[in-house]
Amino acid sequence: MVTTRTSAPAPIVLSLLVAVAQGVALVVPDVRSTIFGLLLLTLDALGVVYSLRAARHRARSTWRLAAAGRALSLLTTLAFGVHAVNGAVAFWWAGVLSGLGMFGCLAASVLSIPVRRMEGRQRWAFAAETHAVFNGAFMVIWYFALHPTLHRGPAGTWAMAIGYPLGNLLLVVAVCAVLLRGGVTRLGDPVTTLLGGVLLYAITDTLYASIGAQGEQAAKSPVVMVSLSLASLVLTVAAMRADAAGEPPGRRPSAPVQSPSWSAYLPFASVAAGNALLPGGTTRGEEFTLWGGLVLAQSAIIGALLVRQIISLRDSREAAVTDALTGLANVAGLRAGLDRATARHERVAMLVVDLDGFKPVDDRYGHDTGNTVLIEVARTLRAS
Repeated sequence: MVTTRTSAPAPIVLSLLVAVAQGVALVVPDVRSTIFGLLLLTLDALGVVYSLRAARHRARSTWRLAAAGRALSLLTTLAFGVHAVNGAVAFWWAGVLSGLGMFGCLAASVLSIPVRRMEGRQRWAFAAETHAVFNGAFMVIWYFALHPTLHRGPAGTWAMAIGYPLGNLLLVVAVCAVLLRGGVTRLGDPVTTLLGGVLLYAITDTLYASIGAQGEQAAKSPVVMVSLSLASLVLTVAAMRADAAGEPPGRRPSAPVQSPSWSAYLPFASVAAGNALLPGGTTRGEEFTLWGGLVLAQSAIIGALLVRQIISLRDSREAAVTDALTGLANVAGLRAGLDRATARHERVAMLVVDLDGFKPVDDRYGHDTGNTVLIEVARTLRAS
């Protein structure tokens, strides 16, 4: 049986066509809104098709949810387009609700990406890092979108004016949570492209909301329209690449072993973003709600990083006194235990264990098998 998949040049050809369409829209302002609207509709339609095709080969939940999100995005564009023509309130609400559903589906798609499992303190460290990222993203969205909207009064558009920025916050946190848990191991993987597209969409839509909150028409902004169509293109290309690199049906993608090293800097990036916004809140000191929201979020970031630092210190202290393979005390741990016992005037006993027959196992089956034996012996000793 022969299956037809996306050819390698297809994403390149699509990108060139989108670039040409964007160029025409920028040069001819009279048709700008029409061209960008058609671009979004076309890219969303292609995104639905290729996401469903990708779901047949790999990461089925991820790409099915992505297809649902793209379908809802398509419905959002259509509904708002019809509303712009006839002014029917029903179509406006249809667009708003479809958009909110899109945020939920895209976030669920991102969170369904396989990640490494965490235990013990790792979970607390992950929670602290995610909390820091959440508050950093909240500060940006509060400063540029939520506060301007609340300050001017959302009136009858509250569902969109408040719901969409919160939806973007959800997308940013979902992407960062997957990065922190090792959902990305290679930059060239289609899943990485998907995450990049979702993150770009969240940033651009926040810019859209910020412009709208200032009383201007964001739909007429060339920067916003180009960025939105670019984010939609990246999401579509991700699905096309996933379809082209399909795996045999039924094969589940393996969870990564560890997070990429650069993802450890995400909490610090959130601190930097928050610190960059604080001077702006200071100069606009008459707006107490703006300043108060920034300070509260920044305080939450500091608290989260404090928890993370405490966990890191404990991990470093344990690493210094325990064997990395077995988790039992090393020489430094032995000396520390003896020093504690001496200081407390406690009686000390030493147990010497000899593993008969270990060397033949290590020589015959290899060091990996020998390490497994040592780990199991250590687990038995701790449990006894």
